[in-house]
Amino acid sequence: MKKKAFSLLVLILLISILATSLIACITYEPINSSSSSSEQSSSDLTPDDSSSDDSSSDDSSSDDSSSDDSSSSGGDINPDDDPVVDDLFNDGTYLYEFTQRIFTGHASAGLGDAEWALDGEYDDDVGYWGYTGAKGQQFGSAVYAYRDMTLTSSNFDLVSKVVVYTSGAKNTKATLSVTVGGVRIGESVALTATNAKYVFTSEQMLSGDVVLTYTQLKEHSSVAIYVKSISVTCGFIDETPESSDIPTDEEIDVNLETYSYTFERKTFSANGTAQLGGLNWTLSGEYVGDGYWSYDGTKGQQFGSKNCPYNAMSLVSEQINNVTEISINTSGANDIGATLSVYVGETKVGESLEITNEATEYTFKLNGYLSGAVKFEYSVSKGKAIYIKSITVKSHAGKATSEEDIHNLLALGVDYITLQNDIVVDSLVVVGNKFTLDLAGHRIDATEDRDGDESTYGLFAKGGAIVTITGNGTIYGGAGTNWNIALRASGDGSVINVLNGTFYSGPNKGDEGENGNSTMFVRDASIINIYGGFFYTEASYNNVYFVFNVAAESFVTSTINVYGGTFVNANPLDRGIINIVGREFLGEGLTIKTTVVGNDKHYTVVEK
Repeated sequence: MKKKAFSLLVLILLISILATSLIACITYEPINSSSSSSEQSSSDLTPDDSSSDDSSSDDSSSDDSSSDDSSSSGGDINPDDDPVVDDLFNDGTYLYEFTQRIFTGHASAGLGDAEWALDGEYDDDVGYWGYTGAKGQQFGSAVYAYRDMTLTSSNFDLVSKVVVYTSGAKNTKATLSVTVGGVRIGESVALTATNAKYVFTSEQMLSGDVVLTYTQLKEHSSVAIYVKSISVTCGFIDETPESSDIPTDEEIDVNLETYSYTFERKTFSANGTAQLGGLNWTLSGEYVGDGYWSYDGTKGQQFGSKNCPYNAMSLVSEQINNVTEISINTSGANDIGATLSVYVGETKVGESLEITNEATEYTFKLNGYLSGAVKFEYSVSKGKAIYIKSITVKSHAGKATSEEDIHNLLALGVDYITLQNDIVVDSLVVVGNKFTLDLAGHRIDATEDRDGDESTYGLFAKGGAIVTITGNGTIYGGAGTNWNIALRASGDGSVINVLNGTFYSGPNKGDEGENGNSTMFVRDASIINIYGGFFYTEASYNNVYFVFNVAAESFVTSTINVYGGTFVNANPLDRGIINIVGREFLGEGLTIKTTVVGNDKHYTVVEK
């Protein structure tokens, strides 16, 4: 009888331990539940299960890249009332979401309660690291791409599942695999351009280093890799489908610029310039006699003829930015003897080729991209008619109609963005990106305090961003806060280059504000270079117009360099301006021409 009682007691004790373990597992599942989609194991997951592959789409969640300089390590999403057990994460779930750029090179970083190390090989020994709110931490770019990359953490025990929200840029050819303690769990998956959720599960619980390994599959299609969040489940797995509040994937229109034109009638009747689908193209060359121009329904615009052929001919476009691919459908008459060469600016693209009498489309691809006029140059050895049916030029440049468009384009590594209309921004903040912003005569107006720090910024370059502004547009820094700044650069060697345009800020909120209202402000090893433009602020502070402002603690490492432009009520040579005492901004070989306009003085940079 005593043996039966003892056996019953042992059985009850075992049941109690098992129940406690199950409850602990449920307690530490992630919170933040809003979507209802259930998980799939990585072995069943294909790109079609989560997003469309190789498209210009991205997820359209709001961008959080405006977060200001801080020492925060990002978004630790574990519930405060259910803390993770010690550093081993046994019987619980670790979840971390990137809410700002954390990695700026190969190093270890605390992501929430775990330490992760970044390593790998990338192009040109330079590397690139950035952040976009839609897709998370960016590793590499089209120019400085990773060949392989690992994220490693050794603080996990009894791992049963790893979930990664991740993606690549357009045309990504990368795979992701996961190991725990050297044992691969699940199957490798192919990334898409849209943020996707990949779930890797193990039939047994494993302990050791958790390693995320990314491999770029195609040498010339290496692009940026993004990681939005990482989740690691330890202990028993709750069979209840998990959900997450990470935004669901939605396609966005990225508006990458592609120019295309097809001749449907005779357009040229002589050498000269004609508009072909929104771009001006100039025809030139030497021809016999009076020349000849016509049209053929199959072969397109005709240039020359048997009796009046071109001896040499070129068709040249106006400026096209960041050209990546050029196609032309061209041909000649029977027995034509002509060679076609293609250029962007002064750079030849691909090899010259002999055209035939059949309408044929030829494609010239660049290894990278160039900006300049596209030129089709025909060298003629046997004069006959030359035909062009169609022209297509693809570029790695984008058109933006909103602040969201700008961030989405930057997420794809686009580095030439043209504004299509006036936009209003909640302080336009770019982190770690290198690009040209072509205002194209339009305005950017900062109207709202985005960070809660009593400030508005027309353009804020931070985290090593390098931004060139052109297009003779306007950037307004806003009004009514302590800081209304048109252009700000700070942190990690950020740079703003101003080629032209108008830049100004409105009055601050009142005398209680200690910071005034600056048109330009730099700090923390950053620079603003001014090559042209018109700069002013609508109100003074203590009788000083803060067009220029360098943080006092950053005099040694930060500066505003002036090589051109006009400045209202602020002389770049004035050593007595508060906050720039002893600092002279003007470049060598330059001087200032002063003119009076109404009650204001205009200081214009001219050569000595």
